[in-house]
Amino acid sequence: MRIEFNKVCNELLIHEQVIDKEKILELKRISKKGVKETIVSDIYNVILSLLQSMDYSKLVQTGKLIDLFIEFNNKFLNTKGYFNTNLSRKKKAPYFYIMMFAMDLCTKYAVLLEILGLPGESFKYLIKGYDPLHVTYCKDLGTGDLVLNPERYEEFEKDWIMFISSKVPLVRQNYMRREALNMRLRLVLGDINNEGYSKYVKNQFYITLGVFATPEDIRYLSNAALVLSKYYNDIDFVKTVLDQAISDLKKQLNIELQKKSSDAFDIAYTLFELERNISHALTAAQSLDASQMDREQRVFGDQLRHKLTLLGNELQFDEMRIRNSFEGFLNLINSIFKDEIYNKIARQRHSQVIIDTVIHCINNNRADLALELAYQWKTNHKYESNPNEAIILAIANLNNEHVYYLIDQQHEFSALQVSSELNSNEIIRLQSEIEGAWMVILEDPDTFYYDTDLMGRNNVNVSNDYENKLIDFYGLNALKKILVDLPKNVEIRFFELSWSNTPIIPMLVGEIGRSISALTSNKPYVQRSIKKVLIWCDPEDNLYFGQNEKDYIVSILNSFQIEPLIFNGSKECIKSKFIQHYSSNDYDLIWIMCHGSFDSDDPTKSLLFVEKDNPITAKELSDISPKDRMDRRLLVLNACQSSVSSVRYNSMGFTGLGTMITSEGQSVIGHLWSVDSRASAVFGTLLLKNLMCTAVWTEAMVETIITLRQENERIIDSLKEIVKDFSLITPYTTLQLRDLYFSCSSIIYI
Repeated sequence: MRIEFNKVCNELLIHEQVIDKEKILELKRISKKGVKETIVSDIYNVILSLLQSMDYSKLVQTGKLIDLFIEFNNKFLNTKGYFNTNLSRKKKAPYFYIMMFAMDLCTKYAVLLEILGLPGESFKYLIKGYDPLHVTYCKDLGTGDLVLNPERYEEFEKDWIMFISSKVPLVRQNYMRREALNMRLRLVLGDINNEGYSKYVKNQFYITLGVFATPEDIRYLSNAALVLSKYYNDIDFVKTVLDQAISDLKKQLNIELQKKSSDAFDIAYTLFELERNISHALTAAQSLDASQMDREQRVFGDQLRHKLTLLGNELQFDEMRIRNSFEGFLNLINSIFKDEIYNKIARQRHSQVIIDTVIHCINNNRADLALELAYQWKTNHKYESNPNEAIILAIANLNNEHVYYLIDQQHEFSALQVSSELNSNEIIRLQSEIEGAWMVILEDPDTFYYDTDLMGRNNVNVSNDYENKLIDFYGLNALKKILVDLPKNVEIRFFELSWSNTPIIPMLVGEIGRSISALTSNKPYVQRSIKKVLIWCDPEDNLYFGQNEKDYIVSILNSFQIEPLIFNGSKECIKSKFIQHYSSNDYDLIWIMCHGSFDSDDPTKSLLFVEKDNPITAKELSDISPKDRMDRRLLVLNACQSSVSSVRYNSMGFTGLGTMITSEGQSVIGHLWSVDSRASAVFGTLLLKNLMCTAVWTEAMVETIITLRQENERIIDSLKEIVKDFSLITPYTTLQLRDLYFSCSSIIYI
């Protein structure tokens, strides 16, 4: 067994080779023969090597290896009685280091995920850094633990404190690494349960400052100070604690500058964020030394340089200087993150760069430049005006009282500012109810608490209220007046800063009857005429209305002399077959009817259930999307949450199923939330008929949405013109398809 195990480990350590699932399964098979300390140690060393390489292409499989390691580790420690609460701490002590290394491995992986820009996924592994026995909650299955087990958490904490008190440096350093990440994630995900202050009070006794301070100490104090400033600055006794933390950071900065340590950059950057004093920013910039800095510091260093460029540009606007600085940062991102998906995640992670740039341009009456650079950030290509397109940027997060629209059509630029008595909090509250989601507003501590019983429950009853408030807050009536005056032959491409995941596009489409798509790629290729079609239907044998939809769309295709290739049900829908056909360039239209699930913690793991119990991830789909042909096919994802995209970091919606697999060669139609199966079948039937009868795909979306926005009787008449025996809805059907929840869930990414 030992020789067999070593062989697999050696294969895993060949960095030129992608770690595949089969080798991990092989390790699992070997482990069933017995879990020994040497096996746990060897897997630990494999993972540590992968983490130190920071190779993002192996990120997913590294996570699977860590899960396997934790499983092995827990089994081994269980055989030694480590989890026996009756065992004395003295007898458990020899095995604490093994448990600590398991926790620290989870923390190190969580740190890597946070650096990349996946804070939710980072939090999952941070939790395992507190309790490796914790089972991550799965919202789709409703299994796992929503919160830490308090008894185990207390036991593990006592072990940590005992060894820290014994003055073991490595233990304290690992502990502070975990706590530093805990504070960092509170800045992004919110100060859940308002525990930031109490955690700082507890942990400040374990911080070492002065010449013996470690990078973990410095990052902990820096992150903690930012948390106290962000969430507790209006509480007098906390402000005193914060002032002391800032004072400690300033003293430590002088020490790190004398040592010429790269940690000086982290401290100075933090002090700049806390006090907005330009001298701190200059100190941080002057301390930059590429030879000493890690990848994260290089990116934040360049982000700081761009910030200083904008600050230095206040007195006299210098367009070329702004462009050069902005493009320099974008080039750095492109040089580090060569994988398309991880590049998008990195741009999402550093959205503050484009937000600062857009604000600066607008404040200097250069909204046209703001639109150009926002387009470049979104598509990773320079903006070139197209006479057949109008580009619209909606900006709703610069000011809680106003929404801005920047519009360009063949270099004829216009801007619109609308105001509302509503604020974004009211929109987000209703959005959470419609989507059955938990939307946290970092500036509103009341949203840090959530009734988990509401998770996944779509409240259709708030549709009308949600629609009216969206119209009011986004000033859609004023925007409509501008859009209807655009030339009739112009395609409207719409994007947001920040992406809101709201149905603004389908609402506008239904009101003005104009083609509007979600801008995703730079210059989409010419769309293909639909001749060859793949249908993938109901892989889990539980979509009754999906079967109806399949029959209807096959009938429509047959009427146009098209015989689609159909995979139907669990016996035919096999993932390997799906990959084979999806990756082919042969199809002009791929139509998928299955379950979908958006993963807000790691959108690359968002799922399409193309096979029973064997879904495919968004990252897998992106990797196999065809890229060779110079024309564009259409992918219809008639599945839940297939157009949902991440709203974290106030970004542009870079990550989600639909947006991650849209390219110049593929447009995607999907849904913004979990959809009603009957309504989605109606949508699919109407959409395909319009696709076959309309020259442009976006115009087919217009016709479909306009029909769905009518009363049920009119919709039924339209359906019976397509399929005479259509019976999915009747005049007595209780659901009203014109309600926003049913009629405005779909958008097209181009």
